[in-house]
Amino acid sequence: MSHAHSFFIPNAEDLTDMDSLLGYLYTLISVFHECLVCGSLKPNRLAVQDHMCGKGHCRLDFSNDRHKFWQFYDIEDSQDELRGVNLVPDDDELHLPSGKTVGSRSGTRSTHRNSNRRSSSEPSLRRRLLNGEESEATPLATLDRRLIARAGW
Repeated sequence: MSHAHSFFIPNAEDLTDMDSLLGYLYTLISVFHECLVCGSLKPNRLAVQDHMCGKGHCRLDFSNDRHKFWQFYDIEDSQDELRGVNLVPDDDELHLPSGKTVGSRSGTRSTHRNSNRRSSSEPSLRRRLLNGEESEATPLATLDRRLIARAGW
């Protein structure tokens, strides 16, 4: 399943009965012709499989209670492990007990996009350096260093 359809079962170690879950998934797809994520009904099994592969619905959707996949999992054990963990949100970051900090992708995208807006071509680099736009606090990229060395600065 994972190789042919890119389908995987999350938290397989917490499953109470893998065979029952697979039988339930088989019934939903092959008998009822229903998508596991959006619940759309199709005329046959192949149509459902094509829909799921095409839409990226080859997964279990736990956010929707339509199929009640949680009934195949032993949730109590995994909740016991998390009871001692305190996560403290800080603006757009989350500080984990291990000491690592997790941030949202939206902040990194805008920073990355803004940093790429500056051109690193030789004329614009000279102009920025002459105008004092590049300070010593800003580390120069390797390409910028090569351009400066080639220009004889």
